[in-house]
Amino acid sequence: MLRFSILLSSFFVLVACQTTVNSPGPATPEMDQIIQTVVAEANADNGERLGSDLIARGATSEGNTITFNYEVSQSLSETFRDLPRGQVDAYLRTTFRQDLCSGQGPRAFIQTGGRIEMRFNDALGRSVSGFTVSNC
Repeated sequence: MLRFSILLSSFFVLVACQTTVNSPGPATPEMDQIIQTVVAEANADNGERLGSDLIARGATSEGNTITFNYEVSQSLSETFRDLPRGQVDAYLRTTFRQDLCSGQGPRAFIQTGGRIEMRFNDALGRSVSGFTVSNC
């Protein structure tokens, strides 16, 4: 996450602050360069364990959106499935949004029109939760 913050901080220097975009769209050439670097670094960390219940599964991008993919453990997946999907999504969205928007780089990326999607799947690739942060 620190590398992500640093990269996006440098992006903010390159791009003047624009209106926050809450929908998918094209990336500026400057934004696209940063997006591709962030995605490449996230993919280099594919398979990295992020605690006992979460594994990084790389990232993809389309236009102004970076999608980070994670695999959750069986026990966490079962816990999520026992709760209403909307409740899980709302909790994770609030938690990750606060984290992302507190970092200078991610906040600048979002404020200049970027979107960050978070996708959580079980070991079989079934969706457990997912959400998009498109404003701070």
